[in-house]
Amino acid sequence: MFKKNESEKNHHNLIALESIIRTIREEEDLDFLIKKVINYLHSEFDCCLIWVCLYDRLGNKIVGKGGITPNGEISALKQKFTINNGDILEQVLTERKVIKVSDLRAEKQVGEWIKIAQTYQIQGTIFFPIHYKEKCFGIALMGSQEWGSSLESEEKALLSLIWGELGQTLQKIEKEWQQQQVKRPDEPILSLLSKLGKLTTLDRRLETVAEITHKFLQPSRTNIYWYYPNGRYFWRRASNHQVIVEWSDFKRPASGITLQDLGQFYNVLLAGQIVCIGEYDASVDSDITHRLIQQIRASSILAAPIILEDELLGFIAVEEQHNRSWQDDEKNYLQGVGQLLALTSPLSEMEDKIRQAKLDQTLTAGITRAIYGDDDWHKTLETTAEKISQRLGAKYFMLAVCNRGQFEVVYQHHSTDTQIVTSSLPPLSKEDITLLEQNSGVVGIENCLESHILGAWQEE
Repeated sequence: MFKKNESEKNHHNLIALESIIRTIREEEDLDFLIKKVINYLHSEFDCCLIWVCLYDRLGNKIVGKGGITPNGEISALKQKFTINNGDILEQVLTERKVIKVSDLRAEKQVGEWIKIAQTYQIQGTIFFPIHYKEKCFGIALMGSQEWGSSLESEEKALLSLIWGELGQTLQKIEKEWQQQQVKRPDEPILSLLSKLGKLTTLDRRLETVAEITHKFLQPSRTNIYWYYPNGRYFWRRASNHQVIVEWSDFKRPASGITLQDLGQFYNVLLAGQIVCIGEYDASVDSDITHRLIQQIRASSILAAPIILEDELLGFIAVEEQHNRSWQDDEKNYLQGVGQLLALTSPLSEMEDKIRQAKLDQTLTAGITRAIYGDDDWHKTLETTAEKISQRLGAKYFMLAVCNRGQFEVVYQHHSTDTQIVTSSLPPLSKEDITLLEQNSGVVGIENCLESHILGAWQEE
């Protein structure tokens, strides 16, 4: 269909082919290289439309690099084209196969290209993938004003050679560029080691890690999520943004990610593995991936666990708003940072326990003084309830006294939005009475809705 089959030019054709192959393999200027390929195709093939484009993975678009048209106007060939689900451009990119169209003007699955085809009366068209192995770098289009899109074996072999060589060269160019962009994780890790030892609180350490990590990996956002076992979810404790959820507010569902939303993501982290959701791969299944990226509002996520003695304390996540291919050095760095945070967390935990012990000592002394120094029993209860509620972050405090097997509410302390008990408490079950009589310590209930302990009082 396209080949200029002139026997007297066979020798010239071989020389031109050798020249263009050498150019493809040796030329480092990509724009100049593509221009040379287009000129070669124009001289060797009888077609009036040639277009070469590259795939922009981050923007999920096709970027035109030029070509030829019947009237010489190529501005339309250098614009960006949107890739729509199921259209021919997407099929060529994903399936890496040649697609033939007999009449481009009437083809509905070419998106914006139908207007160009109608403008230049392009009918017979062939779309070629420019790829290397499993990775597609772009698309080449060759079109004619004649109907049909057949290729002879010689044409197929020649075009396959040209686009195969170009795909291999693009792979080499991308690999060299990636090597130039390779990050050195040792520098930020050493910086973290020197800074973390000087910081006295866990929150300051987490903020420093988020800041340095964000500067090194340069994602859209960097967040550190901490696990709150009582609420069974992770709350965002540190970020490169300064909009951080305070400890007093972290029980609000909107401030964290529940285990139900994480699903398999949680299991992967618990196993000590890094989670990668990016352009080419995902460590978790598609359903979990979809829910997670909606929850975090990111297209690509790289997360590393923070594990101490088989306990998942939290995870550090770098989040990208666009599709991003995470590199091995980025994964190794983030996993190292997660391990570093795990090593420093016991120091912070010890400091927190010491501070809490001092606060508890002050609390106990305050309650003791209230009991022995205040003749007003109601005032003593009020002081005690306020201090205990403040210490535990509780919204409701109730004191019930057992009188002949019946519990009577003698005092209640509550926040403004908490309901109070207005009627007498119903009798407890024999099991609950036995539990309270035999237990001299504290009886803890993690979730009243899921526990049968003190079940008779739940509705109250």
